[in-house]
Amino acid sequence: MVWAKISRYFLFLLFMGWQCNPDKSPVPTGPVDIYLDLNQPEFNGFIPGTYRFIVGGGSGLGIVVYRVSQTEFKSFDRMCTSKTHQEPHRVATSEISYFLLECPACGSRFGATDGTIIRGPATYGLIEYQCFYNQTTNVLWITN
Repeated sequence: MVWAKISRYFLFLLFMGWQCNPDKSPVPTGPVDIYLDLNQPEFNGFIPGTYRFIVGGGSGLGIVVYRVSQTEFKSFDRMCTSKTHQEPHRVATSEISYFLLECPACGSRFGATDGTIIRGPATYGLIEYQCFYNQTTNVLWITN
């Protein structure tokens, strides 16, 4: 009798787990495997406290790469995470501040240094990718 109650309870929880679809970011999670040779001319002036936009990312809308220090980097997908869009939109530098990224469609703002939401309607921060820097070759590897 007890076993029957436990198994019914387990089946109920299992069924509820399939019914509950956790809310997740709308940014696609395609593979990201990018090597940036920071010796190239387009990275002249890429000093700590600045960022660059590059092609790629899971969304295909590009990546923002922020240089935290001489050897530390952060990178984020440029797709706005707001679910109010019919189509994906790319964040760009805000006219208000260099350190804000803004969606031209919905007005969501994100911190350029950490991808956090500054203002909605977006409910997720920008998707962050891993960065590995090789000081010897001056090459940055961005991956998920």
